[in-house]
Amino acid sequence: MSGKQAKLRRKLDREKNKQSVASPAPSVRVAPVVVPKPELPSTQGNNLPSPPPPGAIPSEADRRREGSDSSILLTLVEVAKLLKVSQRTVQRLEKDQGLPGRVFLGRTVRYHREIIEKWILTRVATHE
Repeated sequence: MSGKQAKLRRKLDREKNKQSVASPAPSVRVAPVVVPKPELPSTQGNNLPSPPPPGAIPSEADRRREGSDSSILLTLVEVAKLLKVSQRTVQRLEKDQGLPGRVFLGRTVRYHREIIEKWILTRVATHE
């Protein structure tokens, strides 16, 4: 086989492969799967306390009951979550207005939870 024939043969093989790959697959219709929603247990008749309204600040007893959220000192990230603002906004509040409850532990800064919560409540009371 000469060089031209081999080249032509490779070209034909490539075209044949492209045609076999390019052929569309038969369409298959799949029926949608419907998953039933689980039923929630009824809260009627039980003696459980009602959940606090959204955005309410949990009391000290609530935090002790929950266990994991009972730290007295908060990080910048935790204060931002408590205030529902960005970390940058907390830094800005601290710089501009002197955010209360700041505690230095060596080089780290923490915020006293109760002081921050009281500060929030006074701010809400003055804006109503």
